[in-house]
Amino acid sequence: MALGDHDDARVFLRQALDLATASGNTRAVIATELNLGDAYGYAGEAETAEMLYRRALDGARGQHPELVDFDLQHLGKHLMEQGSLMQARAHLQEALRLGTAKGDAGLIESTQAAVDRVEMLISQASADTPASAHGGAEAAQWSRRWTSWLQSRTTARTSARWEEGFPTLRDAVRDLTVRERVHPCHLRDQSFPVELLAGMAQEAEKAMAADGYLHNGKWNAAVGEAANRFAGQVDLAAVVARSTGLEADQPHNGVYIAYLEEGQFLDFHVDEFGFGEANLLLCLKHEHLAATPAVSCTVFIDADGYLECDLAPGDCVVFDGALTPHGRMPLGAGERVILVGFGFGFRARDQAPRTVAHLPPAPL
Repeated sequence: MALGDHDDARVFLRQALDLATASGNTRAVIATELNLGDAYGYAGEAETAEMLYRRALDGARGQHPELVDFDLQHLGKHLMEQGSLMQARAHLQEALRLGTAKGDAGLIESTQAAVDRVEMLISQASADTPASAHGGAEAAQWSRRWTSWLQSRTTARTSARWEEGFPTLRDAVRDLTVRERVHPCHLRDQSFPVELLAGMAQEAEKAMAADGYLHNGKWNAAVGEAANRFAGQVDLAAVVARSTGLEADQPHNGVYIAYLEEGQFLDFHVDEFGFGEANLLLCLKHEHLAATPAVSCTVFIDADGYLECDLAPGDCVVFDGALTPHGRMPLGAGERVILVGFGFGFRARDQAPRTVAHLPPAPL
């Protein structure tokens, strides 16, 4: 493989895999599947390579958890090379977390380099220009400053604090949200195909159990075939255009989001700038006790106050995540929520790309 003779490499690695399987050496099976994945990847057969990487990862999770971080790094780098940047970042971040916990200095260094690379690629893709790493870092810093300022003055944890904190937020939030290209819009009765929603719900449950990771207080997992099938069959850009008037490209990324424990919530924040000018959150499951007087809602802040969206299965909300402060109220006893989030194209059609230079800085 190192000499570029991919055909011979695959022949020998297939023989090695057969021998490892026959001998019951599961660690050798996982290692050889990774090498074989590399051989197929270098030969340009990306689908076979991904299948082998995922099979190795499944084997590691089931039998050799000490190898999971290494397998995640292989799969994450492959996904990055194929342009699946959001999935790549999720896998690489998990690999970094596991490697850090193990104290594997070599793996930490190589994984951190991969994470830095995928973050730069995401920033470049989000701006739809050959942006510099410095420009991407500036945009990310702008988003973090706004989030930090919001969370120092209000919280999604209790509604009492919303009203207390809002007068001091009003002017700053108005200055920010007046630049939204999409105002929060709760959409019901969209008639999405039931079988596609059910497929995503099942896929999300499995993904959370196998690859779920905590991010900003919520569970996240990379979307898979079911979500890609949904996005391919349902014209989500048309849904956004009908409801908001924004003509945008089709979604370019997605993620499963889950709130599974009582009290779990998401504090007010803005998304990292550049991920898209419209986001769509679609509810796949919302389970709660029948006697519960109130349930957790997705919450937004705008210049007039707070907007609560109680999303039932099949409901969605469209909003501008980079400029609209949003969060989720704490879950009650017996409550579970599973959502899928889609980010829309790199920019709105027929409008000049926005940059942080034209947006208000976070207040001091």
